[in-house]
Amino acid sequence: MRVLASVAIGLLLFSSQLWAQFGNGSRQYPRPQQPSVPATENLPAINPAKVPVVHALPNETALAEVAQKEAILQALREKKFDLQLVDTPLADFAKLLAAKLGVPVQMNVRALENIGLGPDMPITYAMTDLRAETHLRLILRELELTYLVTPYGVTITTPDEADNHEEARFYPLGDLVYLAEATPAFQPDFDSIINVIDTSIRPESWQEGGSLISPINDGVSIAQTHGIHEEIAGLLKAIRQAKAYPGDAYPTEALSIYPHAEETTELRRQLATRQVSARFNDTPLKEVIAHVAKAGDIRIIIDHRSLSFEGLAEDIPITLTVDEIPLKQVLDMLAEQYELSWYTFDNVVVITTPDEAENELETRIYPVRDLLWCGLDASQPEVRQLLESIHLSGFGGYFWGNSRDVGTIHAPPMNDVDTLIEAITTTVSCDSWENLGGPGSITPLDECLIISQTEHVHEKVAALLADVRRHPRKFDPQAIAQQVQTANAEAEVVMYQSPVDKTGAPMLTQEDLQAIAARVKTLVATETWDGDQHFLDPVHSGLIVRNRKDVQRKVAAYLKQINLQPPPPPEIFLGNGQGGGGFGGGGFGNTPTTQTPTQPPNATPTNQSGGFF
Repeated sequence: MRVLASVAIGLLLFSSQLWAQFGNGSRQYPRPQQPSVPATENLPAINPAKVPVVHALPNETALAEVAQKEAILQALREKKFDLQLVDTPLADFAKLLAAKLGVPVQMNVRALENIGLGPDMPITYAMTDLRAETHLRLILRELELTYLVTPYGVTITTPDEADNHEEARFYPLGDLVYLAEATPAFQPDFDSIINVIDTSIRPESWQEGGSLISPINDGVSIAQTHGIHEEIAGLLKAIRQAKAYPGDAYPTEALSIYPHAEETTELRRQLATRQVSARFNDTPLKEVIAHVAKAGDIRIIIDHRSLSFEGLAEDIPITLTVDEIPLKQVLDMLAEQYELSWYTFDNVVVITTPDEAENELETRIYPVRDLLWCGLDASQPEVRQLLESIHLSGFGGYFWGNSRDVGTIHAPPMNDVDTLIEAITTTVSCDSWENLGGPGSITPLDECLIISQTEHVHEKVAALLADVRRHPRKFDPQAIAQQVQTANAEAEVVMYQSPVDKTGAPMLTQEDLQAIAARVKTLVATETWDGDQHFLDPVHSGLIVRNRKDVQRKVAAYLKQINLQPPPPPEIFLGNGQGGGGFGGGGFGNTPTTQTPTQPPNATPTNQSGGFF
């Protein structure tokens, strides 16, 4: 019994200590012992010029391999030559290509044998004055093959085997993930640029368990195949080019992410301007294409592999009469009448099937700065402040204002990126976009739209935007700025509710709310809090704030970080008893809205769950 009594007394004492520590509402939780640090007054002053840094030596071996690989890539991109092959074995083609490039070209024989191909696979092909990489892609695509580039040469292999040879590359993005006026504490916006990359560049390759993107050193490290890395590099280059456009001479033509895009653009111009005449009566497709190519002085190739999948061949009979019409129209007529399609690749026209053409997506960057925000230059701080006051979201990938209607100022409707995207996806080949199961995607970034679509859909998008630009809106920014300034000066009362626990009880005490109120007053618009017309007071289980609308938006943004928000729907009261009005027609000063008078901050709420809230 004496032992049991001793145990009971011990438990009682221990429980008392626990209550004193945890149960008295003071939340004085035990803290781990901190390591001792020297007193700051004993530390020497920091001299920025003498802060030690690590100076790394370059890895000469790795740099040499990068240089060797880049030399091979440059040869593929720049060396042009004619190529005539008639039942030439694949192995002989590899030797011929190696001689023209001056680099080794090998075959992954094991990978080829796994899909039933061998070095003796015959190739028939004829094209003049094309780059080596264009020859290589056109030939290998017919065989459902691809190639790898290493520091030691070119390897012909299968797509599955190439997917197993991902390489990690680093892309510096400091100029794309930081605002120009960002402070050192500003967190870079990697999410927006990563979203653009994995939705615009081969989305299927970023599936779960596939390639990864990881932010590091104001950039991203990406594990992908060589071909996709080339597209990513082109995408980032085009984005930077669009961002650098001046506001006073703003080009609106879409930018391609692919190298040598200027030659493709020239080919498309020739297709639209060069005219041909011809009459075909049950003429084999092969002969029709040869005639059109010669008459228009352009390169055209037939995608035999894709046609064979649809039961078609190069000898299908064509009956067609054309008289002085553009080459593009001839190709469109062939496509429409014989269930074919076509697209441009480098400076070659490829005749294929509709399904295959749908897989040949091209990514372009559409500069739309002049179509956003009624053409206001949002790169200027005063314009950003104006747009923030109007409480628009979505510009530049950043969300201005908070998620509730706090400090809202009504303005005439302005185009934001969502407006443009909706206009495009609902009126231009609507079933070709991913939201309706199509292959195309459209992603905003800053003042651009990044669109991955087929060549023909791109033409329709460009035509729509050109038509919109022909009818610019009439807009007086000075008048709007004056109205916004007047509206910002209006006082508004907003009530914020404390987060609650599972039982519905407020998680913040009065002491917490008082501390938050004091902190807001010292950090947000300090000079405006006079305690009379403009105040911030803790009440029951939240805060009540009265201040100018522009200040209210800043307060809301700060409180949102600690999950202190107006309850849905937000209860917003105008301090002057009048509605905000709108810009349309009479602008500000519409008929006042009758509001239920609010209780004073120190009143005791009655019959309300959570007091005011």
